[in-house]
Amino acid sequence: MKKVAAAVIRFEDKVLLMRRSPDQKFPGFWEFPGGKVEQGERITAALKRELDEELYIKAKIGKMITSVPFGEYEIFAYDVKYYDGTIRLSVHDDMEWLTLDEALKYNLLPADRKIVMHMTNTKEKNSAPSYTSFAEHITRHISKPVFDQQEQTWIVAIESKTQKSKKYKFANEYLAMDFYINEARKVLSPFFESPQNTH
Repeated sequence: MKKVAAAVIRFEDKVLLMRRSPDQKFPGFWEFPGGKVEQGERITAALKRELDEELYIKAKIGKMITSVPFGEYEIFAYDVKYYDGTIRLSVHDDMEWLTLDEALKYNLLPADRKIVMHMTNTKEKNSAPSYTSFAEHITRHISKPVFDQQEQTWIVAIESKTQKSKKYKFANEYLAMDFYINEARKVLSPFFESPQNTH
């Protein structure tokens, strides 16, 4: 399993969260700063390197808070004791200092949400989706568009807990993909919460 290091930087009762820019995977989602651990690299060393590269700060890393799985990755969250320098944006397009309760109202990546919930000792509601990645969660409920050679149509199947899967047919791939994307958004909607602040 690949390792990712995440930094919990505190200011009074708040923590620093970064928003992923449009050119990144999962654009618009919020996360703790950090990044991938290279082969043979210590997690704390990787975190110091990432904070230097992403935020332009020199950080003193403290104790590990928790680790959580996310797909093929395991995210290790560490406290930052202190740092030197002024935080600047490079790979992210926004940042916020938030209390943990405020952070839970933002569109956090799943692993980062679990880190915040661990820090608040909050358990997820039973209605919250359980998954290791967005893609895996979507595929449990809806299939990607498939071309039916016999009928010469594109088909999207939607799974339901209460009834058999329902198939929707489309004349072309573009209509099928639009339908798939809209349904995928509905599948993920229980996870998302609108932030109180606007950006």
